[in-house]
Amino acid sequence: MENTILQTEGISQSFGSPQDPLEILHRIHLYLEAGEMVALLGTSGSGKSTLLNILGLLATPASGSYQLVEQEVTELDRRELASLRLAQIGFIFQSFHLIPYKNVLDNVELPLLYQGISKAQRHQRAEEIIERLGLRHRINANIETLSGGEKQRVAIARAVVTRPRLILADEPTGALDSERSREVIDLLRELTGPECATLVVTHDAQIAARCDRVLYIEDGRLVSPPQQLLRELAKSDRPREKRPKLELEREGRSGYGGTGKELVEAEERRKLGTNGARDRKMTGRSFPWLLPALVEGWRASFARLRRNVFTMLGVALGVAALTLTVGLSNTIASQISDTFDIYQARKVTLQQVSRTTPDLEEIGAILTGENYARLSTLNGVSRVAGYRTISSGLDLSLTPFGPKLATSPTLATEPSLFEAQDQQLIFGRLPLAGEGGNLAVLGQSLFEKLGVTWQEGIIIYLEGQPLQVIGVVTENTAASGYYGAIYLPMQIASYPESEDFKILLKVDEGAANQVSKEAPYALSPAAPGLYTSAVPPAPENLKKAVDQQQKNLLIAMALITLIIGAVGTMNTFLVGVMERRQEIGLRLAIGTRPVSITLQLALETVLTSLLGSLAGVLFSINTIALVSLLNRWTPVISLEILVLGLGVGFVLGLLAGIYPAYRASRIDPIQSLTLP
Repeated sequence: MENTILQTEGISQSFGSPQDPLEILHRIHLYLEAGEMVALLGTSGSGKSTLLNILGLLATPASGSYQLVEQEVTELDRRELASLRLAQIGFIFQSFHLIPYKNVLDNVELPLLYQGISKAQRHQRAEEIIERLGLRHRINANIETLSGGEKQRVAIARAVVTRPRLILADEPTGALDSERSREVIDLLRELTGPECATLVVTHDAQIAARCDRVLYIEDGRLVSPPQQLLRELAKSDRPREKRPKLELEREGRSGYGGTGKELVEAEERRKLGTNGARDRKMTGRSFPWLLPALVEGWRASFARLRRNVFTMLGVALGVAALTLTVGLSNTIASQISDTFDIYQARKVTLQQVSRTTPDLEEIGAILTGENYARLSTLNGVSRVAGYRTISSGLDLSLTPFGPKLATSPTLATEPSLFEAQDQQLIFGRLPLAGEGGNLAVLGQSLFEKLGVTWQEGIIIYLEGQPLQVIGVVTENTAASGYYGAIYLPMQIASYPESEDFKILLKVDEGAANQVSKEAPYALSPAAPGLYTSAVPPAPENLKKAVDQQQKNLLIAMALITLIIGAVGTMNTFLVGVMERRQEIGLRLAIGTRPVSITLQLALETVLTSLLGSLAGVLFSINTIALVSLLNRWTPVISLEILVLGLGVGFVLGLLAGIYPAYRASRIDPIQSLTLP
């Protein structure tokens, strides 16, 4: 029929196993024609909801034919069903299912957004229907501030704003009193235009009495209404000629009621969209679902910002820990590199290849020889000093018999060693060239460990041997093995034995490699192989090695941080998806494609994660600056920190959001919309 909106032939539905099926619907023959409002009544469990879900394209029948606006829908796939539902069907739910963080206008224009209607047109059409339903003064109101009747009007406005051909109202008055119920039904009658049909599922006979026809379902079959219902329908306050029509089922058609072609007077029904401008096609974009998903994801991210604050905080802490480690490591590495340049890159050390350490007589011969003096004449050499390591640790006390206060490395040196190592005198004096006796110079940290006040003539005991402290010097930060050392005269008789003997050359910047090659020939021209020359790696090479170790460590830390953060964030958003099941179910029921739901929720996760990572990066930058200020360092804050932090935040959000978003797209709208 030309005016037929929907028609079913032999629709059946069953659940359970093929061997033991539970039949819910049995060969339903049903039609709705343009301009009529039909009531569907039945007891709980009679199959009303199942039939409504099939008619609303939320479920597919097990058998039978269903044509909606002359299009067979039982052969369409999930994507095609969603598009048809969005274009042709308007849902009105008993529980309203309004999105709480959107105002009235945003809720009403939601389906228009998914239809691809421009922003200006969306606002215009939504405002028109809102004003028509008497909610103009509440257009920007929050949903929580609306009364039950106002919420139902908003739900109706959302259902009809797309100008659907079929309106499905599931118990639209179930949560309202009798007066509000009559108002809602009158609104539905008013909005059921000449190109639209409305099916009202209800249990209220008085509501059914205000419709054009009444269908009654029992045990999955359309049957004659019980006598009690007929009597209640007869009590309708509507004029007799406008009461619902009832007749027995006829094969191939359905229903109780005449042809259903009667239309009420024009003044009783102000038709919606009579100009026929029903913009039912999506825009010409290749991916019409893309823009709505991005828009809704952006809006939801900021609308739900307070709910996501702890998720953002977790991401911020993880990213801050990572970027702070990188930033501080770079800053500290810079300081280490500078220190290395000052101390280590300007030192060359010579040592005999022989496995036996020369005795005092042999050392004396080396130090007084002309070859040793020749070392000072090499280009780039500014100071030469010989020293021998007596022990890497001797016990030190203030009395001959203890108690032991420290265990200290002990060196016998030439006086020039202090200058070669850039050590400064703090107290007393340095030994003179050739000066002997039981004299000692202490490193600063060792002197502080003794806990004594400086004065001339302090006596200490090294392994029971008395020594007179003549000076205290700063530490050699380059020679970490000699930190807190005791320095004795080279020829001290009390400690003739040595662990090794070395010659330290202080060289100009950039001269270390050349001096290290020439020094063995200068010290032993006849047999340069007797001496090895040790030069530290260039600062650039050392820095690269340190940086590589840092990177390896940071990569491991980043992976651990990423995994922990992703698992926590994923769990948070999984819980969030469960909390928003009804909202997601509503979007799917309207006609949103699952891929759009996936993209929207993934975008929400990524945006939330990026906001958290930005906060973490800003925190780490300020912390690096503060630590550097307190330590008088030069902070190293590079673009790398920002890129790393935001990059980790993006990956974290993407990894944490994909699975919850996919789960959301698989939600069954039927189940989610029936949740309490």
